This record gives sequence, structure tokens and C-alpha cells, in this order.
Amino acid sequence: MECKKKTNTKKPWMILPACETYFYISVHISVVAYITYCVYIASNKYGAFFGGIDFQSGWAFIKRGKDNSDFEWYFFYNLFWSIYPSFFAYIALDWIASRHLSFIYRKMVCLSFSLILLIYLLGWKTMLLQVVHCTVMYLVCLLQSKSLVWILSIALISTLNIPTCVTWMNSLTPEDSRRNSYYALMATLSLTHLRYTSFCLERVEFSSSIKQYVVCKAPLQQSAKTKQNESACPTRKTDEEMKQKEEVHFSLLDAFSYCFYYPLFFTGPIITYDDFSKQMNESEKKTLKASELKSIAFRAIRVIFWTFFIEFILHFLYVNAFQHNVSTLENIDQWTLWGIGYCQSHFFMIKYWVLFGLPSVVARICGIVPPEGPNYVGHIYKYSDMWKCFDRGMYNFIKRYIYVPLGGSKGNTLQRLVCSASCFIFVFIWHGTEYYIFIWTLLNFIGISLEVFGNWVNKHTAVFHFKTSMPAVYRRIQCFVAAPIAIMSILSTFCFVGGSSIGNIYYQTIIVKGSMKSLLTNLFIMYCCVNSSMEIDKWLERKQKKD
Repeated sequence: MECKKKTNTKKPWMILPACETYFYISVHISVVAYITYCVYIASNKYGAFFGGIDFQSGWAFIKRGKDNSDFEWYFFYNLFWSIYPSFFAYIALDWIASRHLSFIYRKMVCLSFSLILLIYLLGWKTMLLQVVHCTVMYLVCLLQSKSLVWILSIALISTLNIPTCVTWMNSLTPEDSRRNSYYALMATLSLTHLRYTSFCLERVEFSSSIKQYVVCKAPLQQSAKTKQNESACPTRKTDEEMKQKEEVHFSLLDAFSYCFYYPLFFTGPIITYDDFSKQMNESEKKTLKASELKSIAFRAIRVIFWTFFIEFILHFLYVNAFQHNVSTLENIDQWTLWGIGYCQSHFFMIKYWVLFGLPSVVARICGIVPPEGPNYVGHIYKYSDMWKCFDRGMYNFIKRYIYVPLGGSKGNTLQRLVCSASCFIFVFIWHGTEYYIFIWTLLNFIGISLEVFGNWVNKHTAVFHFKTSMPAVYRRIQCFVAAPIAIMSILSTFCFVGGSSIGNIYYQTIIVKGSMKSLLTNLFIMYCCVNSSMEIDKWLERKQKKD
């Protein structure tokens, strides 16, 4: 009776009865709390067996050991602590240059300062390699062929996966116990690759637009019937002005200023060159408003908070240490295994929010607004949303330079799948052609393909009629179908974060060796979580409309 009352008084935006919705949300919250508690208990139980380089003494007042086994966090956490004074120096230099020097000289001064700092931090051999990469790509883009740019781009990023090339690049860096110098080279060169590829593709595109301008401008000079031609050539700039614009915005100096932009050099996020160039030009005459300064200050406080939150939580949840102890991971129960994967994925999200967040604060002070950091992943249940909301810079890159040019945004279902496959092939090569990366990209492509198929089914008249006439039933069926896909998405994430051996443990424990009861329980819980996530998405949509 109580459920019926709530159903009759449900709000207009609610599809399911209120009591049913609250039940799904309660299950979602309860399961998350329980599996996190299981990780805490397991950390206390097995913490004594973790040691060596993966573990260290924690904060004195906590009196617990701290999980120090995530190399990426360990590396950039220490790097940012050591270079944060240089960020202040760059901000001061950029502010002075923007007010007392011309635009070109400002670029030259900031670029020189950046290169000096990077040579000091990474070594001259590392930076020379990156400069050579950029220069070679720039020379190739002068041929005005996107195909040649892509061929060379793929060839250069592939060198990071060829053992002979990797050995040679490793010889360029000084030896250290944790191979920090080698990791810095590989990480920064990967990001530099995306930047110079973006720059070269934008330059070829702009050169092509100049040619089109000249071609469509010629008839205007010979014909009095210009009305139709004007629609094809709406611009009124002369050829000389177009060429001057190319020289200003697509010179080798611009390429270096973009690729070696100090605030975003080490971790990103990636900003495509068209956005970077436009914002750089606007920042020349822009003064930060009080509201913008408050927003930047609030963002900086959030970065500091989440940095210390990660350091604090690593004293209690040893999720990364479990990933490095396969034998221990194989012997724990399924609830704890889910908890480790859940906490590991959230650690990964917060880590990148910090790694993107601190450089973004510095860049925003200098007038450059890069893409936002990752959204909260706890309520994301679709592959497409994960790609859109996690690494937005990478998403913008593959969408602008791969998916849209191949016709994915306007093509039919088959063409969209082919374009998606092309995007994931690039992602596979860029992240490293290893087995676990292949599994991750393959499962992501399958998930995206299923979403595309689902959208195609939804467009049918019968399905649309069923959706509008029986929205609650349709919603339950939608969640029922999405539950196993969401489990596949989670398992693929675990494989990406932990590697193929860790992904295989999850697959064997949860899918292969799991009883029918545990499989049904997992599906039911995921069904509830998908329902809860859909309600969260609807709440966020209403909030955005109000704002």
C-alpha cells in the first residue's frame, strides 16, 4: 500500500515508482559501502605481508603503513612537489611578457624559459629527441597531405613500442633505481606526439582552406553574378591576409610554443591546437576577472584537498599493493575482489583529476582553459560516457581528427562502427601495443558497438511507441540489458588498470569459477546500480537546465 501511495504521488520526472527508485539507490550505496569495508578489512589482514618498495612508513600521527606501489602517482606526486616553484616563475614571466612585449616576443621568451626548464629537468638528450620529432613532423606537414602526416605520426608513436627503439631511448636517459628518467621520457613524448599531430593536421587543414578560398574567389573577380559565389566564399579577406595569418599561427615557433607549453607539458590534459591558438591570442588582451580568480582559487583548493585525500586513504586501503601481489589476489573472496577493483578505478579517477587539475590551474592563470578533468565514474554505466567524461582531451583529439573526418558523425550505422574501430586502433597503438591494452580496447569497441546497435533499435517505430506508452517497463528492460554490458565495462577497466594478469583473475573468479548464485547476484546488483545511475544522470540533467 505504501508503495502505491508513493507511486501515485511521484514527481513528473520520475519514471519508476518512488519506492522502487529508492530501493535501487539504497542497494547501490549499501553495496559500495560494504565492498569498501571489505577492502579495509583485507588491507588490515594482508598489510603485514606487503613490504619493500611497494610499502613505506605513513604519516606519523596515523601510525599505519602507506601503500606506495602506484608508480605513476609516486612519480608525478614527487615531480610536482619539486617543480611547483617553476610554475610560479612561469606565471610571473608570462604576466610580465604579456604586458610589456609583443605577441611574438612573448611566445619566444616563454618558449625559451620552458625549454631551459625542461632541459634541466629531463636532460638535453630527451629534449633533443622531442624537438627532432616536432621538427620532422612540421617539415612533413609542409607537403600539405593529411595522409603523410598520419603515416609519420603512427610511425613515430610506434617507436615507443618497438624493443630496439625503446632500448635506444632508454640509453638516452640517466640510470636510476626506479627508472624515473626513462618513464618521464616515454610519458612526455607520448603527449608531445598528440600535440604535434594536432598542430600538423590543423596546419594542413588551414592550407587547404586557403586553396579553397583562392579557387572560389577567382570567379568573383570575373563574374558580375556574385550572389551564388558569395555563399560559397563568405570570407572577405585578401589572399595576403590569409597567408599572413598562416605565418603567424602555423610557424615552427608556434609549433614549439604549443608542444612545449610548460604548464601542460608533463601530464596534460591535451588541448587541440585550434583551441590553444585561439585562447593564446585572446589571452594577450585578457585580464582575469574577480569571478575567474575565485574559480581558479577554488579549483586549486580542490586539487590540494584531493591530493591529500589520496595520500590519506592510501594508509587504509591498499588497493595498489593488492594489484602487485597476484597470489594474494587469487585467494580473496569475490566481495573483496569487487571492492579492490572499485576502489582502484576511483583511485585512478582521482589521481588523474589531480594530475590534470594542477597544470590546469597554472594554465588558467595564464589565460589557457584546457579540457576539464575526469567526471565521477561511480554512476557511469555506458562505454560512450566513460570516453566522453574521463580523458576529455583524448576524446576531443580522436573525435576531431579521426572520427569526424572519416564521416562517423554523419554516416550510417556501419560507417559509424568502422570509424569507431579506427579510433580504437589508434588508442591501442598510442597506449602501447600490449596484450592487456588490446583486450581493453577490444571490449570497449564491443561495448560501443552494442550501444550503437541499441540506438539503432530505439529508432524503430514499434520500439519508440513501446517506450512512450510503457516507459517504466521499457526502463526496466533497458537496465536489464545494460547490466551485463556494465559488468563487461567494469572488467575491461580492471584489466586496463591492473594489467592482463589482474584482469584474468577477475574474469576467472567472477565469471568462470563463480556459481550460478553469485552470477545472478552480480547481475541483480548491477541491475540496481544501472537504475540508480540513470536516476543520477536525470538529476544532473535537471540541475544543468536550472543552472
